[in-house]
Amino acid sequence: MPAKNIYFIGINGGSLNGIAQILLARGFNVTGSDVVETKITKKLRKLGIKINIGQKGSNISAEIDEVVISSAVMNGPGAAEIEAAKKLKIPVYKRTVWWKRIMGEAKRAVAVAGSHGKTSTTAMIGYVLAEAGLDPTVMIGGFVPDFKGTVRVGSKDVVVLEADEYDKAFHASRPTISVITNIDFDHPDTYKNLDLYIKGFRKFAKLSKSRNGKIIAYGKDKNIRLALKQLKTDIKYYSEDNLVPGIEVSIPGVHMQLNAQAAFHVCHSLGVEKKLIKKALKNFQGVGRRFEFMMDYNGMRIYDDFAHHPTEIRAVIKAAQKKHQGKIAVIFQPHQRVRTKQFISDFASALDLADKAAVMPIYEVVGREEDIDIQSDDIADLSVKISLIKEPKIKEFVDQLKDYKALLVVGAGDINEKVKKALE
Repeated sequence: MPAKNIYFIGINGGSLNGIAQILLARGFNVTGSDVVETKITKKLRKLGIKINIGQKGSNISAEIDEVVISSAVMNGPGAAEIEAAKKLKIPVYKRTVWWKRIMGEAKRAVAVAGSHGKTSTTAMIGYVLAEAGLDPTVMIGGFVPDFKGTVRVGSKDVVVLEADEYDKAFHASRPTISVITNIDFDHPDTYKNLDLYIKGFRKFAKLSKSRNGKIIAYGKDKNIRLALKQLKTDIKYYSEDNLVPGIEVSIPGVHMQLNAQAAFHVCHSLGVEKKLIKKALKNFQGVGRRFEFMMDYNGMRIYDDFAHHPTEIRAVIKAAQKKHQGKIAVIFQPHQRVRTKQFISDFASALDLADKAAVMPIYEVVGREEDIDIQSDDIADLSVKISLIKEPKIKEFVDQLKDYKALLVVGAGDINEKVKKALE
């Protein structure tokens, strides 16, 4: 029987390129498309995946058995290929269908959820399990230097997934161990209020119960306690009050220490020795765009961080202040109009923690943006510490930071590339 032919629309995406690599390794015929060519495109082509640059209906042929998409492509350029597939009666599935299938096959499956910290925690767990010889398959939303990408292709029996709550995607996971790092309202385009957001996490938490599994969660989060209230399953809470001694990680910040605690409990539950877990966590290199060093500039250290929620911005500023005794500046690129409008005053108060801050124009995501009247200068108007800058003025802003110890380049869009281009 010939291998199934799977076509990925938006194959460069963090989730899709990982699933594509897993299916290729498992004997499927994998092809796909995207709007532009990137480093990921080149990597996938080297693996033998044919990729169309440009998304046209003519790319879809009757030989394709299944089309896989992410939520982001539905209203973007990929819509033409989706329509063509439907005309040919080819099934079109979201990425989460393959999350369900891949995790459902695994004897030991870990799903990491939370408003913040899930990428780093997932990477830590995957790295420790790999060092322990369990050969995990790891699907993750950020670049992991130890994996040389956003995925580690391993065995079918052990799977670790970063379970994103956007579009209720994490409800498709099938974990034997669920992790919840925190619950802090986000994605107002999916969840209209905090109550619905918490209910979304409660539904996720019930998934491990259906496989006679367990939950590992941060115990001092009141929203987590609400989500797990009276849930009759095995729950392990971790917090600053019951830290496992001797755990060290190289990435600064209390939040990273807590992520490591969660990773420890997951790996120990899977039978990894405590000594090995601690050694692996100490050697863990971190995740791309999580307090990642970019460059030195006129004696100032510049870091790139993916933070795009007020809580995350506060955490990375505090981590920088602890690491560097001196003035800290921030350049922030808001991500999505809907999030910016929801948290506008919180963004301003978070940026106020820095000695000086600048906001860039909002980064808007194709297929996930609404017609909402909000601009970056609405954040800048809320504090004298915050200014509005556009790309041509990046270097001018940075050159003014004569006596600053560190600059944080913050946001989930392309702000890191813009700053590199301006300063190199």
